Amino acid sequence: MTTQRRHTGSNVVLILLWLAFVGLWARVFQRTELKDVGASLGLLFGLGGLYGVTVAIWVSHNISLARRKNRRRASAEITIFPSHDYLGLPVEIRSNLITEQEIEIRIVNGIKQYLTQDKSGDLTRLEVAVATDRAAGEEAGDLVSKPGAPR
Repeated sequence: MTTQRRHTGSNVVLILLWLAFVGLWARVFQRTELKDVGASLGLLFGLGGLYGVTVAIWVSHNISLARRKNRRRASAEITIFPSHDYLGLPVEIRSNLITEQEIEIRIVNGIKQYLTQDKSGDLTRLEVAVATDRAAGEEAGDLVSKPGAPR
């Protein structure tokens, strides 16, 4: 209930302010002559033109700075593979970090090493797992994988 009263009070204040604004402009309109309107429009257009000239000068200044410093076209020297990481550990890269799909990271004797993951060990483990599954299936008398077995 108190929030509705606050909103109602603020709405009343806003309506009174808008009415005062409109009333003051009505008073200005009643007391204004045509020559005053012309002077006001001249001042308005003059300030608009001055603003346009100022913006044009500022933009041309920024363009000249960009041409002189040549920041966008120049290649900044960025170290992609630093000699130390953020913790200060020396870094040793033994793989192509850009093209490799999997990279193993080890810390050996305080040196962070980026290594290509050994895929031959994975393949050997996979072959052993498949052979173990086949042997277990034959021992259990697997009926599902045999063709023509009753279901």
